[in-house]
Amino acid sequence: LGLTELLVDQQGLEFRTVGDQEIVLALHADLAIELPDPVPVGLLADIPMIVEIGSRPRLPVNNIAVECAHRQSMWELVVQGAGATLLPRRVAEQELPGVVVRSLAPPEVRTVGIVHRPDPLPPAAAAFITALDETHGASVPRNARPAGESLASS
Repeated sequence: LGLTELLVDQQGLEFRTVGDQEIVLALHADLAIELPDPVPVGLLADIPMIVEIGSRPRLPVNNIAVECAHRQSMWELVVQGAGATLLPRRVAEQELPGVVVRSLAPPEVRTVGIVHRPDPLPPAAAAFITALDETHGASVPRNARPAGESLASS
């Protein structure tokens, strides 16, 4: 199983939506002073950004101040005022104490889900998906059954 952002092409994988995440701008109060709330996406190009090495946000981030190998280091740099970063709202609010969290305009939302091969699932993976479905009210796809379980027993 993989927990990931669901993109348009799942390349032959089975997938199920877990939920949506609002992506927000997290930054030190000193950097947020002159920014409107919500922040127009076009203004991101002018804000010094802190990103993970090798990742490039889909949004217009042209002013990369720091590239980090570790998320915790990125987050500490944001807390200290070295730049801003884009994160899911829940992560920004829970992991970056004291930073300003601003929505974007237009809102940036990504859909997160579970992906897996179309093969029958191992029992633990099927149990995990069942528990997730019970929590989120989703239905289990026909092929998301434990390995060895036949269609007749479903």
